[in-house]
Amino acid sequence: MKVKNVITLFLSKALVLLQIGHVIASGTSKLLLVLKCRDMIQMWMDRWQSFYPPTRLSPSIMETRNQAPLLKS
Repeated sequence: MKVKNVITLFLSKALVLLQIGHVIASGTSKLLLVLKCRDMIQMWMDRWQSFYPPTRLSPSIMETRNQAPLLKS
């Protein structure tokens, strides 16, 4: 695995664990937990991608997910 992928994976896992701990402590509902985790991970992944943009040959998960087909008129 590339170092970039390892760091990205680590950030994702760490954020999820932090959010789970916070929710257990505060008693928030499971739906809010899922939404918070998704938003936090998306924010950190976007920041990470801005510092280390994916190469053309290996686009990131976020980049491929956010791509929409281009329609030519």
